[in-house]
Amino acid sequence: MAEERSSPFRYLPLILLVLTMQSALVYYFLDRSIPKPQRRIAAEAGQEAPTAEQILLHHPHIVKGIEPVTVNPALDELGHLVQVAVQLGVDAPAAKHEAEENRARVQDSLTRVLVPRTLEQLRGPAREELKEAIRDELNKWLGGHVTEVYFTKFVIQ
Repeated sequence: MAEERSSPFRYLPLILLVLTMQSALVYYFLDRSIPKPQRRIAAEAGQEAPTAEQILLHHPHIVKGIEPVTVNPALDELGHLVQVAVQLGVDAPAAKHEAEENRARVQDSLTRVLVPRTLEQLRGPAREELKEAIRDELNKWLGGHVTEVYFTKFVIQ
């Protein structure tokens, strides 16, 4: 009488099958329950989600490579420093070229907007107003072609 030994891997295919099925079910339900960002935004606005072509048509040219600007906030006795780096969205290739050629002037415009602001004016919801002020300052010499200001770095120490 030969004794049959059961292999420790006898149930391995069954375990793998069950794990695969569970993973597939979790993926399916999470994919259905978490809305896509563009769909969610469009649903809140009561509109249809934009197509890839629509997004590409309205996407501005991006000006990159602008060095960060470091300033002391106005009326700050504690010696805080604010470091801000931006990228710009412009609506014309010529404006992109001009901004890239005049990066020092872009930094100077950033400094002119940031220096007179207090620490409270640089925090929280005031950043949207700050973006508008930066955009307005840059549009003075870029002919109104700056459509977006993106903060790539915003550090307060």
